[in-house]
Amino acid sequence: MVREIALREIEQDVYNKLNRHAPHLPAVYQAYLPQARQRILHQLIQAILREDLFQVSWAEEGGNLKATIVTSSKGVLTIPIKKRYILHHIDIGADIHCEHQDRVVSLTHPVDLVRTLDIEEKRKQNLCRELDSAVVHDALAMTGAKWRRDRLPQSSGRVNGTFAYLLNEKQTHEDFSPLVFAEQWVIKGHTLHPCTKTRIGIDVLDVLQDAPEWGGSPEVIPVAVHHSLVNVTAMTDRSLTDILLSEYPEVKEAFEEQLRPLSQVHGPHDIPYEIIPVHRWQYQHVIQPLLTSDMARGLVVPLKGVPIHTQALLSYRTLAPYASRSRHHIKTAMNVQMTSAKRIVSPTSVFNGPVISSILDQIYQQDDDVARQLSFSLENGGVHYQAEGDGDGDADADFLSKNVAALLRSNPEADLGHDEVAIPAAFLISESPVTDQTVLVECIEHLASERALSFEDAAVQYIGTYARQLIPALLTLMTKYGVSMEAHLQNAIPVMREGMPVRFILRDNGGIRIKASQLRSTIGHVPQINNDTNVLTEQDEDLFTMFSHAILHNHLGEMIVLLARERGVSEVRLWRPVAQSIKETLDHLKAEQASQRVAEVIEKMCLSSHAPLKALLKMRLMDRITDNAYTRVPNPLQVVEKEGDGSCQR
Repeated sequence: MVREIALREIEQDVYNKLNRHAPHLPAVYQAYLPQARQRILHQLIQAILREDLFQVSWAEEGGNLKATIVTSSKGVLTIPIKKRYILHHIDIGADIHCEHQDRVVSLTHPVDLVRTLDIEEKRKQNLCRELDSAVVHDALAMTGAKWRRDRLPQSSGRVNGTFAYLLNEKQTHEDFSPLVFAEQWVIKGHTLHPCTKTRIGIDVLDVLQDAPEWGGSPEVIPVAVHHSLVNVTAMTDRSLTDILLSEYPEVKEAFEEQLRPLSQVHGPHDIPYEIIPVHRWQYQHVIQPLLTSDMARGLVVPLKGVPIHTQALLSYRTLAPYASRSRHHIKTAMNVQMTSAKRIVSPTSVFNGPVISSILDQIYQQDDDVARQLSFSLENGGVHYQAEGDGDGDADADFLSKNVAALLRSNPEADLGHDEVAIPAAFLISESPVTDQTVLVECIEHLASERALSFEDAAVQYIGTYARQLIPALLTLMTKYGVSMEAHLQNAIPVMREGMPVRFILRDNGGIRIKASQLRSTIGHVPQINNDTNVLTEQDEDLFTMFSHAILHNHLGEMIVLLARERGVSEVRLWRPVAQSIKETLDHLKAEQASQRVAEVIEKMCLSSHAPLKALLKMRLMDRITDNAYTRVPNPLQVVEKEGDGSCQR
């Protein structure tokens, strides 16, 4: 029986569309809305409190904490905190109340909370719009997960757990990708951002067709663009077009047949066109309406009859090839706001992707300490549209250069061993559709059973193994080469054997920080890097803040708080092997001349009182997407130094 709730306008609109086009779904969607509202509300409150956005008063009441905020209407917002963890994650213990003029209202929707806060009106309206979208799409994601779980094929591997299932499917079916499977079962999205499921500008029916939570398999349209209208970048002499034509023979055949008649008109070269792979949604909403003139002149030619079939990964617009574990992944542009930004592929990204990948590959080839633990999903080629003059018709040239663009990444599954599977690290803190358990908990229970350990002892061992596989190479990159990777849960891909990590693959160069002087002193010549997105720095602190946010907070921190929250494991015990791995690695790096000075600086930062965390909500309110802002949260590495076993309440 679905509990009746009053639907907001956007919620009602989605309900009506589901009712018309997918009548088996509205009741399920409506049933998940209260859960979605609460999850986004709690994530919003956590961001407000962790980022110190407003003056907060703390008090203890009945053994629990209570946070109060004076609202813009001079009311009082009361938030009961059942528990606060080391990194200031919170468990909210009861209803959130707003008291104003002797009237007390219980808040159940994030938008209702935002309307009480002292935020400039335009920014408040924008945030409310984004939170409304986040709630709707969170409920849709849970709806999609339930619909797919009920239809998941049975397999003998399921009885032995998630990784047995993935390995069995991989070894049995050549077209099965464990990575895609895992990516599409990360349902909850970003762990820190309250706009985690915001999707503004896309219709619900498109979401049902293309979103990863719905097992999305969007078509990519190979759009040929005359070489006078594109900028092309590549790691080697193989361009994005060269790679696609070699991986998709049917596209190559269409390319030659459909474009050769035009080549005599538009240039002296054999076939003077480059391919830009375009997400089918983007083709319908950007290419067709905005490039009609170029298409009429034969300068932009969508290849007919040869769509590239793909599967959506957890970032939605990054796509894996259908039924292939070797062909490149395609990062496409979509003019849709997801979390805080439109998911374009900027000319800066197209330029920097192959350049930074060549640097990472050079480090990988020459440094055995890095290569033993890390490899990289390299951005081998990129391309973007470059309009003539002011662009096609009235279309904005800058808009087109960001929205008609793509990057190719090497496939993380291409070089795996027969007994290995790769997953996004975010899958570990997700619920497995195979066992209905959190994947990380399942892995630790398996370890506990194998080694006759308590769950907590097994959890400490598991986190220790995980940290030793992840941290040393990242610290080596940072201290020896001046390269700090944004290796959070979405960008890090652990390679697993029987549920244990054996090494990592990192992807996405967008959030990287590079200290060019340090890199140059180690590898010699550093190719030109475009700094429009603040990739370059000369501050060691910038390298550490990236490590702190991505690894301490949004990777290991999320795994550790999950184990503390779900199974009551001591946070301090879990952080201890992490701290030990960091200490041992830095001791080793301090003994090497190339990394000694930076390692000493990073060591001091690792033991400082606070660990920087990206203030994602503050950045959204300030419209600072690439200019990072940070907040200060207690440093778990220092807590390990000072505390005994147990959790941190204050």
